[in-house]
Amino acid sequence: MRRNIVKVILMILIFNLILAGGWWFFYSQIQKTRRALFLLTADIAAAELKQKNIRALTRLLQDIEQDRKKIENAFVDERSVVEFIKEVERVGDLSGARLTIESVSLLSGPREGGPIFRFTATGRFGSLFTFLHLLENINYQIAFEETRFLRSQNRWTGTFRVRLLSFMFNM
Repeated sequence: MRRNIVKVILMILIFNLILAGGWWFFYSQIQKTRRALFLLTADIAAAELKQKNIRALTRLLQDIEQDRKKIENAFVDERSVVEFIKEVERVGDLSGARLTIESVSLLSGPREGGPIFRFTATGRFGSLFTFLHLLENINYQIAFEETRFLRSQNRWTGTFRVRLLSFMFNM
């Protein structure tokens, strides 16, 4: 009978050890799964944050695209000097003055301050004054180095020497 009790106790002990081992195995698997789940959750949160930042950056770039184009259009380089000349001619047409561009001097470096444009405008005094006013307000930064108004009979002639300050030199 003692032997049977020892056998039963031994079997219960082995059974408890097997149960404890199984519990420990399942607990360690659950902990591994928790760690993996935590890492995946962190990765998903990081990916969502990246997506949110990308959407915000895309919206910001779309919002400033129009402003960027306006700023780019305010500067002139050697390839876009013709656009500046067309703008001056358009201002001449708007004012009612007849515009003649006499010369353009593209300078070699920024020390000179920008290219110089010489042109004359003829017409009524009001047209010349309007031309001067509109020219001062174009999108480009300019400096009037010389401005003369001469009257001959009923017509006025304006002679202008303008330096384009918003010129980008290639360096």
